[in-house]
Amino acid sequence: MEISYLYSQNDWKNELYRFHLDVFKKEHGVIKGWLVLFDDSVDLLFEYTTVDGVSKKEKIDFFHFRPKLKEIYPEVEGVEFSGFEINVQELKGFKEGRFLILVNSAESEIAKACVKPPLLYVHIAKTAGSTVNKVLVDLFGKKRSIVHAESVPNWKVKVENDELCYLSGHIPFSVFNESEKVKGFKKAITFREPYSHVVSHLCWIRALSLEVNEERYNSHPEYIQKLSDKLSLVDFSSPKSIEKLIEGLDAVEFRLLDNTQSRYIRKGNSASAVSEKDLEGCFENLQCFDFVGVDKDISNFLKSICDYYDFEKQVDLKMKENVSRNNFGFDLSSEELKKSLLPLIRYDLFLYDSLVKVSNNV
Repeated sequence: MEISYLYSQNDWKNELYRFHLDVFKKEHGVIKGWLVLFDDSVDLLFEYTTVDGVSKKEKIDFFHFRPKLKEIYPEVEGVEFSGFEINVQELKGFKEGRFLILVNSAESEIAKACVKPPLLYVHIAKTAGSTVNKVLVDLFGKKRSIVHAESVPNWKVKVENDELCYLSGHIPFSVFNESEKVKGFKKAITFREPYSHVVSHLCWIRALSLEVNEERYNSHPEYIQKLSDKLSLVDFSSPKSIEKLIEGLDAVEFRLLDNTQSRYIRKGNSASAVSEKDLEGCFENLQCFDFVGVDKDISNFLKSICDYYDFEKQVDLKMKENVSRNNFGFDLSSEELKKSLLPLIRYDLFLYDSLVKVSNNV
């Protein structure tokens, strides 16, 4: 659980009291703070609501030991016992809380405590996802994060047990969204220009069969190994060679390369080829996402996430992760070569162009 505070800056200190909230620590799940009173007529209330809409209001008792307060306010008797703690883990379904100052029967809001839901990142391979994961795991913390959920059999259990703040994986959105709890997560996804994306995907698979990558090659399933071997025989500088490759892909191989970005976001998890009919479902599912990034502007995508979660982070994309250096002869300045790739990215192109227009406010 992630909680952020919003202060009513004009109300948290005056001649009657001084109010303070400690930085919330997710691992403890406890809201801690203190209230120093210069007038006994002041009370502090905590009013909270749950996800079910239930609202409760309670008076806060002060008895937690805060020894440094005695040094700051030596004139206040018993000030070192002005601390309070609220265990939000015990407030089932806690969504939002308000701290209220009560003076002469008049209430005024002094601060809010708001729950920030966990974040799901649907990681489409080769769309800057390794960089996104690196940045966000550093911010959310390794203990409360899962990347590559497709390799973590119990990720659904961790979700159900509220153990995660960040979830990421090479898993279609429709599969993630089968979990009722994941439906309540904030959602993020990134996309890449389709020509460079499919070339990067092909080169990554092709590179596995290089002698230097023998260990990585052996760690992959047989169908990936066979495809890598097949790609090693292809002249990627030749449009005709690429056309022949695509025509000769079997059903499993074609699924690995067929409009992979649309495949991650379309409705259902069918093995069938992506079609024009799927595009409507893609755009409908995209409405569920709070953060959508494209390769031209990943830094602003990450900044919007950091701003929402109140992370003070300067995003430096010079530290790009998992970048392939070998293009095996691909030349995307060749219109003829790009045309040969079209059967693999026809619908990804339409999806990507639409997203770029939105990001450019066209």
